[in-house]
Amino acid sequence: MDVHRSKSLPEGALPRDAALPALSLFDDGADIGRLRTLGIRGTVVARVPLGYHPGRRCTLRLVTDEAAYIVKVFARRAERVHTVLTALADADFAAVRVPRVLGFDPDVQVLVTDEFPPATLEDLVAQGQGARAGTLAAAWITATQSADLQLGRPIDPLDSIAKYGRRADSFHDGDLADRLRRVLSLLAPRLSTAAEGRVLLHGSFKLEHLHDCGDAVGPIDWDGYRQGPPEYDAATFLATAAGIASEHPEWAGAIAEARTAFLEGCGDGLDPSALRTFEILALAKVIGQAGQVPGAAPDRAASLVSQAEGLLEA
Repeated sequence: MDVHRSKSLPEGALPRDAALPALSLFDDGADIGRLRTLGIRGTVVARVPLGYHPGRRCTLRLVTDEAAYIVKVFARRAERVHTVLTALADADFAAVRVPRVLGFDPDVQVLVTDEFPPATLEDLVAQGQGARAGTLAAAWITATQSADLQLGRPIDPLDSIAKYGRRADSFHDGDLADRLRRVLSLLAPRLSTAAEGRVLLHGSFKLEHLHDCGDAVGPIDWDGYRQGPPEYDAATFLATAAGIASEHPEWAGAIAEARTAFLEGCGDGLDPSALRTFEILALAKVIGQAGQVPGAAPDRAASLVSQAEGLLEA
């Protein structure tokens, strides 16, 4: 599900967005023949918007009287996502499942895939199954290290440093902003060596983007895939899990179990120093989002900054 910077919509309602004209294909009175060319069978009975980024993309769960589908409508970049999904399908990872492309039309920037089981790894954590969540997530890290998939542009950690620093300018807590800027200034010199190494990265490898597919993990939302070291995705998983624990203290035990199982599942394939470096960077992103929320509990972002400062000292 698209969460960050998305706008929720009532069930069945589709946005009107001049940048996403293909959304009209799935509105009331949809042309069945046109939908069939996109791999969709049957008559549409329900449309559930899952996420909407104005001017950029919209994700729908489309239900017909025969099946359910995930439809992604883009302003651009549909072909990029199609490319990575087809490449991953050909890679045939044993413990990783990717959305199966059912239809693609580059002219209207529409991609249709099958639907994963609804449970995400965040759901597993909420149910107290942290160890299972961590083990499933580790399968992606180990799979990419054995595959030669040269897809996506290289990560640019210094660009991220600048972006997260700008977010601090809009913090509601000036002291917190100063602490984050200090973390980023100390982190920047370490990123050049940590960014060495190239594997395919998901780019947004967090619990809500990972589904429990039984004997495999199912990553979704491939819009931000990149090339870089495996520690980048691993750190994103750990930092966003820490962000969830700060928001839901009652899940802290399950999050700790997920972290332990994840690191054990990754084995010796990660460099500890690079992992710490990228975990600080990923924490900075989580802090940047939390610090911009008016009325948010101030101790939540402060605890995450403390974690980042502790990693810097390690």
